[in-house]
Amino acid sequence: MKKYNFSPGPAKLDNSILERVNEDILEYRDTGVSILEISHRSENFQDILNKTKSNLSDLFNIPSNYKLLFLQGGATFHNTFIANNIKENKYTANLITGTWGQKTYEDLLKLEIQKKFY
Repeated sequence: MKKYNFSPGPAKLDNSILERVNEDILEYRDTGVSILEISHRSENFQDILNKTKSNLSDLFNIPSNYKLLFLQGGATFHNTFIANNIKENKYTANLITGTWGQKTYEDLLKLEIQKKFY
């Protein structure tokens, strides 16, 4: 029986995707190396990155004056990343509806860019 995971994080992929990934793990497009072995500076990787950016821009209708960033890290990193990129003398407001909203609020409080509302 196949299991499906609808929670945040890893989720079930279609078998056609898994089969294609399996091929590329063994050898990526007749390059003689696995997709896991190619350099992030190689032309093959740049092609993958450019195609991925193009596909995402098309899929989500992202304007050409926006940049796509691929960053490592989970939700906690991204909350901190966002909080650390808010300009000085600017404030945020948060609607806390759960765990992640609370964590974001706490990160913003540490940076003194979150006004306390009571």
